[in-house]
Amino acid sequence: MLLIRPRGPVHSRAVLVVLLLCFLASPARSQTPHYYCPDRPLPELLGDTELESATELQLENKLEGLCSLHRLLHGAILFHAKMDIDADGSPNALIIDPQFGQLTTSYRYHGFSGQSAHVDAERVPYIVLPEADSENEEFYARSAIGLGDLAAVIYRGRMEFAFVADLGPPGKIGEGSVALAQALGHDPFVVRDGQKLVDRAIPGGVIYIVFPGSRLEGATPDNVVQLLREQGKRLFAEIMSKAGTMESRFPDR
Repeated sequence: MLLIRPRGPVHSRAVLVVLLLCFLASPARSQTPHYYCPDRPLPELLGDTELESATELQLENKLEGLCSLHRLLHGAILFHAKMDIDADGSPNALIIDPQFGQLTTSYRYHGFSGQSAHVDAERVPYIVLPEADSENEEFYARSAIGLGDLAAVIYRGRMEFAFVADLGPPGKIGEGSVALAQALGHDPFVVRDGQKLVDRAIPGGVIYIVFPGSRLEGATPDNVVQLLREQGKRLFAEIMSKAGTMESRFPDR
């Protein structure tokens, strides 16, 4: 903030007060200062992915970033939202996201300790749900999804399998790891003073499909991505209206 010293003493206090108020009123840095809900039906956002029928779930307390919430015929939960980028769990989290990054994630690998117990956002596709409290009680009562559940995430014709590995602010939804954003074709980085920083969110148009009760088990830092894709394929096949398209959409990787 630039302070300009007034020429006379009469107005100096008033000028400083105005400058202070402007400083306090300025918004904090945010990856997504404005999110949007594309005015397009879900089939268009899903591209060539044809799913079974869905019922929209209405919420009295709508979470920030949420465009719509649906339950598919077999119980999977679909929500349409933005995607802020999460660097948590990466050994570089404090460097690439100095304001919001954390070295830890809510999900921890069983039998591991230290940094290796946490899910690396730069290596593993994961999503973030709001931490449960009274503000989102209705959302969790209607969806029954939670930490460790598997998910499929779709954006602009691309899809990647992920799982719920972190919890965030209770009043917001729509966040994914660095690796998930990159898998969906989005570059989450900007360069400032020669340093790559996480500061490019996806403001809208992201489809999250979460499978309630599908808790990921047996995952380690080495096998987690493989498990996500193997188990995700199986779960996703159950909700597709045209199962014959599975192999073309998900070639072996």
